[in-house]
Amino acid sequence: MFYSQRKDIGNGLIKFIYIIIFFILLSFVVLRPLNHDETYYLISSKAMLLEGKTPYVDFIFHQMPLIIFAYMPVSVLGYWSLPAGRILSCLFLIASYFILLKTFKSKFNGRQVFLFTILFWFNMFLIDWAVTVKIYSLSILLISTGIYFYSRYLDKFSDWRHLFLSSLCFSMLVLTKIAFTANYLVLVIYTIYYFYSNKGDRKITYVIGSLLTPIIFCVIFFFILFGTNFERLYFNLFEINIIYKYLTSFSEDVLIYALFFILPQNFIILFLMLFSLYNLDKVKIFLLLNIVAFLIINLTTRLLMEYNTSILPLMIILAVFGFENFMHQLKKILRNVSSLKFAIVLLIIYCISSPFSIYHIKQFISSGKLPLNPVELYYFNKKIDSLKGETVLSSWEGLSVFSSKRTLFKENYAISYVSDFIDKETKAKYNLFIREDYRKLVDDHVADIIIFDSANGAQLSGLDDNIRINYKEAFEYNYITVFIRK
Repeated sequence: MFYSQRKDIGNGLIKFIYIIIFFILLSFVVLRPLNHDETYYLISSKAMLLEGKTPYVDFIFHQMPLIIFAYMPVSVLGYWSLPAGRILSCLFLIASYFILLKTFKSKFNGRQVFLFTILFWFNMFLIDWAVTVKIYSLSILLISTGIYFYSRYLDKFSDWRHLFLSSLCFSMLVLTKIAFTANYLVLVIYTIYYFYSNKGDRKITYVIGSLLTPIIFCVIFFFILFGTNFERLYFNLFEINIIYKYLTSFSEDVLIYALFFILPQNFIILFLMLFSLYNLDKVKIFLLLNIVAFLIINLTTRLLMEYNTSILPLMIILAVFGFENFMHQLKKILRNVSSLKFAIVLLIIYCISSPFSIYHIKQFISSGKLPLNPVELYYFNKKIDSLKGETVLSSWEGLSVFSSKRTLFKENYAISYVSDFIDKETKAKYNLFIREDYRKLVDDHVADIIIFDSANGAQLSGLDDNIRINYKEAFEYNYITVFIRK
C-alpha cells in the first residue's frame, strides 16, 4: 500500500510538471526572440510549395532540404506561420521525449523517470533552441526514433525490420544536416561489429540491405528533386559554411563551442554522464558513439554551440544512467551522511542555474541587441502595413516578410552574413546580389520603405547617410529605424 501511494504521488508530480512544461513551451513560442534562420526556412518552404522554386537551383539554401518539407504545411499561414512553426517544433520535441521515455523505461526505475523528465524539460538551452523553426527539434525526433528501433534490434538481432526502420531514421537525419553523416556511419559500423561478434542464425544480406537501402533511397530522392549540378550544390551546402568558418579565429570558435559544456546545466549533465561509463551496455555505447561522432564532425565545420542541441537529449539519457552510479559513489564517500540530500541540492542547482533564455546571454556577451520576438514582430508589421507604399527594402528581410508589402530580395539574405567574403566573380556566377546592388536601390530610391536594423545591419550596413538623402524617418521601434521615401 505504501508503494502504491508513493507511485500515485510520483505520477501526480509528473503530471504537474507537464502542466509547468506546457506554459514554459508556450512562453518560448511567443516570447523567444527571432533567430535569423527561422523566417528564411519558412520563406523557402513557401517558395517551394506555392512558386515551385527549388533550393540549390533557384535560390541559395545552406542546409539539407528535409526542414523545408517538414515546415511546408505551416509556411502558407502568413504571420501565423511563425508561431505555428514553433508549435510544430514543440510537438516534435514532445514526441521525442515520449519516444525516448518508451525506449528506456524498462531500464529506468521510478526515480530515473522523474530525473529524465526534469533534466529534459527544465534544460533551458534545449528548450530555447528546440522551439525555433530550425533543424533541432526535427533532428532530435529522428535520432530518438532511430535509437528506439535500434534498441529493439539490439534486443533481438534476427529482427532486421527494426534495423531497417532505424537506418531509415538515420538516413533522413542526414537530410536534415550533412554533419549527421557521422551518426549514420556509427550505425553502420556498430551494426557490422555486433553482427560478427555475436553468433546466431542471421543473414548478412538482410543486415546490409537494411543498412544501405534507406540511404540509397534518400540519395536518389535528393538528386532527382534537386538535380545533379554538383558545383552549385557544393557552393550552397559547403562553400558558404566554409567561408563563415574562417570569419573568426579557430581558437575563438572553439571557446564559443565549449561554452555549451561550461554552462551550469550542461556541465551538470556532462558530470553525471561520466558516471555512466562505470557500466556500459551495448545501447549506452551506441548513444556515446553518436555523441562523440557528432562532436568530432562539428570540429571540422561551423563551431556553433547551438548545434549541440541535437545530441543534448542523448547526453541527458546517459546522465540519468550515471546518476545511479553517482549516488552509489556518494554513499561510499559520505557513509553516515544522506547522499539523497546532495542529489536534491544538485537538482535544485540544475533547475535554477540556467537563465530563462540562453540566447539572451549570448547576445549580452556579444553586446548585440535582441531581435524582435513574435509578439513584437506582429505589431511591428502592423505599423509597416499602415505606411504608404508597396515595396520594402530591409537590412534583415526577416523583419518584413510577414507584412502585406513586397520585400525585395527576400530569398537572398541567407548568405548576407558572408556576402563581403565572396568575390565578385563568384557572385556574378551564381547571380547573387552584392552590396553595390543594395546601394543602387537606395540611391535610386526604388523601395518605398526602408527598414534599418542597427543590430543586424547586413545588406544595408554603412548606408545610413545614403538612406537619409532620399528617405525620411517614419518611426522607430526599439533599435529599428523605419524610413519612408520623401
